[in-house]
Amino acid sequence: MKKIALSVLIFCLIFGTIGFAEYVEEDIDIIKQKAEAEDSYYQGVLGEIYYRGERGEEDYQKALHWLQLSAEKEHPIGLFNLGYMCILSEYVPPDTLNCEDLFSRAFPGLQELAEKGDARAQTELSSLYRYGWGGIEKDTEKSLMWNRKAVEQGFPRAMYIEGIIYYNGLGVEKDYEEAKVWFEKLAEAGDKKSQFQLANMYFNGHGYEKDIDKALAMFKEIQTPNYVYETMKQERDYIIPDVLPPQYYLIIEEGSCGECCLWSILQARHIEATQVEINKAGGDPGRGLHVNELFDVLSEYDINFVNLSRSLGTSDSILTSKRYYSFLDNVILKVEQGHPVLIGIKVYPTQSPDWACDHFVLVIGYNEDTDELIYNDNVRRKRIPAEHLVSQTEMGYSFINKYNWVFAIEFTDFQK
Repeated sequence: MKKIALSVLIFCLIFGTIGFAEYVEEDIDIIKQKAEAEDSYYQGVLGEIYYRGERGEEDYQKALHWLQLSAEKEHPIGLFNLGYMCILSEYVPPDTLNCEDLFSRAFPGLQELAEKGDARAQTELSSLYRYGWGGIEKDTEKSLMWNRKAVEQGFPRAMYIEGIIYYNGLGVEKDYEEAKVWFEKLAEAGDKKSQFQLANMYFNGHGYEKDIDKALAMFKEIQTPNYVYETMKQERDYIIPDVLPPQYYLIIEEGSCGECCLWSILQARHIEATQVEINKAGGDPGRGLHVNELFDVLSEYDINFVNLSRSLGTSDSILTSKRYYSFLDNVILKVEQGHPVLIGIKVYPTQSPDWACDHFVLVIGYNEDTDELIYNDNVRRKRIPAEHLVSQTEMGYSFINKYNWVFAIEFTDFQK
């Protein structure tokens, strides 16, 4: 770790002295023309542009279309980004084995492109080494090296990741001052994600003197719904309209999943409130909302709801299992009636075995044909087979907990 930290320091000193290139990519119209001409590289690049929202071109349906075309030709850019959509359960059903296969197939080609100087490939190769996806052995030094090669070219996403590396201490010691440098540079160029990171840093006093009022003002200016999900539907999906996840989330201790869920409800009810204000209404600013504090926020904003929470435990394990299924059926029924339902779930493998739930998500849709629930999860919209919520698998979301107590809030001010 000290060796890595020293190399980081040397890199920063040199980098700060010589500056870096300004990344310039081909005109978007040229990229589209080459993708339409069946160039697998440009199909992957165009899919990534749509997926990442580069140049204001965010569209997951178009992203999936172009990435699939690229991946069908085994191009590594298409394979990697399709795997990334898969692993985040975005618009494609979660399938860990398929994701790992996509990453594994992408690796050799990304290595080759990265060595030729392709900034996108360098950034993606860095991710494979950072997380060990696709069976690639984790290697922090290689991950840092490849991302910085893309940074040297001025690739914006690599620069953002560089800020995240320092902010979270990913292979280096945490350094909020260094993180701030990258986020400020990108924010000045209009990058909303970096502006939101700076707002979080003011809220938490990371790299700046703690200033909640300034953070609140910044949140108000840039917090919007994640409109990419507005028209995103699969065949036979029923989705309650206008209940969108936020585009960014408040970075706080224990997470802001509750804040994100309630932000979506308030936004849909045309109540303007930032996640900072929602967090403060829960009574303990700076820590994520707990179960009882969710009700305090709903009272503060006068939101009508029904508490569906209950104990399911009996001495008969078969009866207890049946009660879990009945509870799930009730959640689905409420959603089909047009009422969003905030649920508390366990995340397995759990880091908090004594908690009845680890996480909050907002169920806003259902597909009867596939038996999948559609839900807002922090800033993303995902889908999960209903069966998974009533089974305790090695990893994933589930209602099942050691107390056999389940938590759900139905929001009744919505009409189908």
